[in-house]
Amino acid sequence: VQKPLSGFAETFRTLRSSLLLCRTGRAVKLVAITSSLSDEGKTTSSFCLARISALSGDKTIVIDCDLRRRGFNSFVPEDHEEGLIEVLSGKRRVEDVVLPDADTGAVILPLGRSPYTPRDLFSSPAMEQLLTELSKTYDLIILDAPPVLAVADARAIVHRADAVVMLVKWRSTPRKAVES
Repeated sequence: VQKPLSGFAETFRTLRSSLLLCRTGRAVKLVAITSSLSDEGKTTSSFCLARISALSGDKTIVIDCDLRRRGFNSFVPEDHEEGLIEVLSGKRRVEDVVLPDADTGAVILPLGRSPYTPRDLFSSPAMEQLLTELSKTYDLIILDAPPVLAVADARAIVHRADAVVMLVKWRSTPRKAVES
């Protein structure tokens, strides 16, 4: 945001363009970002892609789907207590818990801070309904998913996506982990 002509920003513009063009004849609206292992930059990449997309004119929402890490809680106000978990459990409406990114207009749907996590959250009909409803409003929906080798939820999340971005930490992630 502060350096829109930087190489870092250009990397995310290139990623956005690649995603928009990756499926001939069909729009890519739902993108999951994952990796093999933890700490490969999924949340940062999800947030940056959402911001670049919003700055490019797309109505964009990014959803924190990593129940164990809750990475987007570091990007939202400390007093924000509710999010995706409350929406999927029927306690709140999505409009009541999303947070706009003031610098770009991207929208964040954090997990919330609830200590209770429903089982099989991402395979639920409520998740399917939420994504269907969001696709009517947003041009791009980004799912910040957990790592596929460490967390079973990741497979349910990426299954719902039109496209999946698989992050690999250069000179760190073992080749076997990526192949798996």
